[in-house]
Order: sequence, then structure tokens, then C-alpha cells
Amino acid sequence: MSFNRLALALTLGIAATLTARGGELQSARFLIAPERPYVGQPFEIRLELEVSPGAEAQDLRIDGISLDPCATIGPYKPEARRAERRSDRTVDILSFAAIGRATKPWRQEFHGTLHANLVEHRTFGFFSSTYSSSAAIRLGPLLVEFRPLPTTGVPPGFQGAIGTFRVTGTLEPAQAMPGDLVNLNITLLGNGWLGDAQVLLPQPGPDFRVYPPQELARDEKGALALRQVVIPLTTNATRIGMASLPYFDPVAGVYRVATAGPFALTLNTARPGATVPAVKRFDAQPPPTESVGEMAVTATVGQARRWLPFAAALILAVVVTSVLHAWRPWLAIIAGIVVLAAGLYACQRWTGHIERQNRTMIELVTARLCPSPTARALFILSPGRVVTPVEKAENWVLVEANGHRGWVPAATLHP
Repeated sequence: MSFNRLALALTLGIAATLTARGGELQSARFLIAPERPYVGQPFEIRLELEVSPGAEAQDLRIDGISLDPCATIGPYKPEARRAERRSDRTVDILSFAAIGRATKPWRQEFHGTLHANLVEHRTFGFFSSTYSSSAAIRLGPLLVEFRPLPTTGVPPGFQGAIGTFRVTGTLEPAQAMPGDLVNLNITLLGNGWLGDAQVLLPQPGPDFRVYPPQELARDEKGALALRQVVIPLTTNATRIGMASLPYFDPVAGVYRVATAGPFALTLNTARPGATVPAVKRFDAQPPPTESVGEMAVTATVGQARRWLPFAAALILAVVVTSVLHAWRPWLAIIAGIVVLAAGLYACQRWTGHIERQNRTMIELVTARLCPSPTARALFILSPGRVVTPVEKAENWVLVEANGHRGWVPAATLHP
């Protein structure tokens, strides 16, 4: 390269450096999609800048527009730039998007100003430089309207879920025996805002023992996984009702209810090829129908009632011995022994001690702490299981199985 050409390149480079600016901000606009979201409905707010090719926008600041009183807005994230052809030029579109959610009804028109620092990298021959310049542009009017949710047609149990949702559920296993653990698995899929809303789980009824649900996963956008353990107590426990989620559909503008179920459970009375244990115990005790104090009183009264004849005989023996001792001491001793023997015999007859011979269960039954249908449940005995009677009281029998004792109705034992 000749000296003259080199001098010319240097001159042009220096001139370009002195006159260069960091690109041009040609226009800017705000977009909200959907245009009129409901309160609680997620929406996208987008800022689009039209700049000269190759220019970058930094240190963005907007004056005169604030949605803080009526919405929560997440961080703005830049998107890939794209080039668009205008009638006389080509421009680059820079997009920045954030997800927001309205917190209360609102309608207002905003006018604001966008301030930005435009940066552009340029090369002139051997020279490569970065140029920046400040720019400000007036934003067109932005109408913000957040609509309130309708007050009519609100389904029972609605907790603020808004969007579109679908509920599915399964029973694992679908076939079980009374006393088996069964998992009710509920899955919620959707697109929208779930927040703290919960799926309304079915109430299986008295034929099931129900444990609190376990939340396995949750996504505020509309994904939820639940698991609830239920235990069928009788062969009538064949149906579990529907799980549901009431929600508002912002596209149609109506309330809906997503449902799953009812769920069918097949109950078997015997497991082919398997031996069912005589006693089936659970990690968590079922909720008693009595308070702890009531159960203690019931158990104490039951024990006292069994020893009531002997206590009466003992008191009578003391009285008789005291009366006869001054007159005939030897007669007093004999009379006391006779009265005590009669008391022991009456106590045995009263408490109903029975011969310890094995018996079998006729049906599924819950063994209880004392002879009362409202006493605390201890364990479950399956049909056909062998137990050993220990004691009898009225229509109840104290049985022993695998080292555990509990009271069962006498009618549930084979004669």
C-alpha cells in the first residue's frame, strides 16, 4: 500500500472516530398479552426497541410508567434480536419480556419516556472501536386494564386458580384386601396460575381409614402431584369419589371444575397363594371416636366391673369375720374362707372366663381396647384367622393373636 493510501485510511478512520455515534434508537413500544388480563391471570409485558443494525441497548430506564400498585412484575429478560425490513431501510428489533400478574382491578393510561445507552462496535480498516451515546424517546400511550373476576357462578371451593387445568388420578393397587394400604395418586396439569389452591380430594366415607395427603410436587403455573393413603376396612369399600379443582377460565370468561374419578376399587376376601397374617398393624393409629380421658375411663370401668363380685365378697368376709371373731374365732376364720371362695366363684362366673381353645374369625373385625364399640381400635383381624379366646364379658370376647390382645364382638367368632 502506498503512503498516500495509508494516509487516506488513517484520515478517514480518525474522522469516523470523531463523528461516530453509538447507533440510533428509532422507536419503542410496550405490549401486554393478553391485552386485558383478569386479576390473578399471568400476562406477558414486552418492550420492543427499534434500533439501527448492530446497535445494543444498555441501562434501560423508563419514567412515567409503573405497575407496582396493581401488579407484580418479574425480571425483564432479553430475547434474540431479529432484523426487519422497512420501506427504505433495515432495522434491528430488540425485545425484553417479563411475566406479570395483576393483584387488583385497574384501568389507567400511561405516558412515559424511555432512556437508554446505545452501544455499537465499528471497524474502519485497521481500527476497531466501541461507540456509545445516550438516547431518549417518548413512549406512546399505554392503556393498562386488569379486569376483576366475575362474582356470579363461583363454584364451591374456588381458591383463586386461574387458567386451564386437567386433573387425573389412579389407585395403586386397584385390587386389594380389607386392611391393605392403597395409594390415591392425583396429578394436576395446566397452564395458568395455581398459587396456593388445592385439589379437593374425595371423602371416602366410614368404610375407609384416610390419612392426610402428601404433596409430592407443585408448580405455580399449574402442575401439582398428590398422594393420599387410604385403607379399605370392609368388603363394601369399593368406591372412592371424585377429586376436583374449581378454576376460572380466562379465555372463555367462565368458572369451570376439573374432575377425576370416581375411582373403583376391587376388594378380595383372600389373596390366592398367600397366607394372610392374623394381625395387621399400622404405623399410625386411627383417630379414636373417644377422647383419651374417655378411653381411660372406659378401660378402668371395664376392669373394675370384672372384679366387682370379688371385691364385694372380700368386704363381706371382713364383716363376717369381725362379727364372729369375738364369739367363735375358729368359726370366724371358716366363715371368712367360705365367703371368699364364694366370691371367687361368682367373679369367675361374672367375668366369663372361658376355655382357652382356638377359634376362627367369621369376618373382618377391629379388635378394641375394651368391650365397647367406641373404644380405641388396636388392630384388625382378617376372616378365617385363628385366635385364642381369653375372657368373655357379655357379648364381647377378649382374644389373643400373635401375642396381641383385644376385644371383639362374640358374634364374629365361629361357635
